[in-house]
Amino acid sequence: METKKSTFISRIGFSGLILGLFLTVGMLNHANAQQNIIPDNGFELGDLNQYWAYTFTHQEHSKLSTVNPHSGTYCLELAGWNNTANPTTDRDASRFQKLATPFIVGATYHYSFWINRGLAGGRSYIGIQFLDATGAYLDDKSYDANSILKVNEWKFYEATFVMPAGAVSWGPFAYVEGQAATTLNSVFLDDFSLEFVPQNMIDNPGFETAGLLDDTWNGVGSTDGTLSFVSTNTPHAGTHCLEIGSPTADATRYQQIWGAIPGNTYKYSFWVNRGLGGADSYIGIGFFDIDGNNVGDNSIDAGSIQKSADWQYFEASFVYTPKAGYDSFGPFIYVNGSGTNTILLDDFTLLDMGVQTGVKALPESDLKLYPNPISRGQSLTINTNGISGEKIVSMYDLSGRMIFSKKLQNTDSQTLEIDSKVKAGSYFVRIASGKKITSKLLIIR
Repeated sequence: METKKSTFISRIGFSGLILGLFLTVGMLNHANAQQNIIPDNGFELGDLNQYWAYTFTHQEHSKLSTVNPHSGTYCLELAGWNNTANPTTDRDASRFQKLATPFIVGATYHYSFWINRGLAGGRSYIGIQFLDATGAYLDDKSYDANSILKVNEWKFYEATFVMPAGAVSWGPFAYVEGQAATTLNSVFLDDFSLEFVPQNMIDNPGFETAGLLDDTWNGVGSTDGTLSFVSTNTPHAGTHCLEIGSPTADATRYQQIWGAIPGNTYKYSFWVNRGLGGADSYIGIGFFDIDGNNVGDNSIDAGSIQKSADWQYFEASFVYTPKAGYDSFGPFIYVNGSGTNTILLDDFTLLDMGVQTGVKALPESDLKLYPNPISRGQSLTINTNGISGEKIVSMYDLSGRMIFSKKLQNTDSQTLEIDSKVKAGSYFVRIASGKKITSKLLIIR
């Protein structure tokens, strides 16, 4: 597939920068601060029912506390004990937050929390829990009772995990086992965090696999890629970089990536050496239609990239909002044919930073899919009764790859045809309305 050079020229010449919401550009700030996925992670809302309403056992044995929180005004207090009338019956305590944030199977996540177990606190299990399609326990990634010390002070714990297959919903949990009432001691939890650990989505980002340039970075237009090539001319890092440009013809390289998630924040960065005579260049993320034609971009323009013999660092971020015709996206560089020397590009990154905080789960009952299971080629009826405002429906496979995303009409029920090319299997159907999200598993036969 080929991206039309004229499309790049018209968008850049007449539209200028197409900068997404929350765009930030910087040459010096290299920080990759991650967003905490957990709303009310420090319990400061003062109302557990807003986000932490789910419990596995006895809700009355967990409550907000203002006694010596780790930070702020509140923390979560959990106390479990054995039933004195029937010592074999545990009075456990638990809290769980069912997250609205979609996840990617196989992706890496990091969680952390502060806990004060005290000198006689019950056996505690703190971490991330996964539920299946019925809402039943599937698995968890957590610190067990033997790892959490009995000590009357706040302790910090953290871990990373890879998202398991088969999970339909997930969220942070705290569970304290029942114990003898004579040794009762509450367990306190505060400042729970969960972050997506982004991986570079770009193939061959540093051009170190020199022989695979044409396989990973497409050449475009009259140059057909012949005026851009892997070079050993003073790379920023490693042994290779991309050298591109000519005083007589335009040159472009781009890469297509599928599976952008609507509402997610994406951050990209790169190093460029324009030289003292480098032509105007536009570098960033392009959006492509199903035929590979460029239909939009989010980029750093020529006016921001100085003519200098030194390597310069740029970064920007945007929230992905699908528009008509969007099929894929990916990194691109466009250089017009007006300079006296080539331009060097190296170490291009594109990171999925996850969704914005404040996302809240809608009740699953607000979304109905039928028939479910469904056969390929059949029509799927989506009922969103109770969900108000503009709604976007998206479907993902279990690896997190987006199959489609589109706006729904302002009605409670409408029909979509399941393409016969979609493979049989399990998929997530997600409805998003503003910062409210719900999803349901769809089986395609």
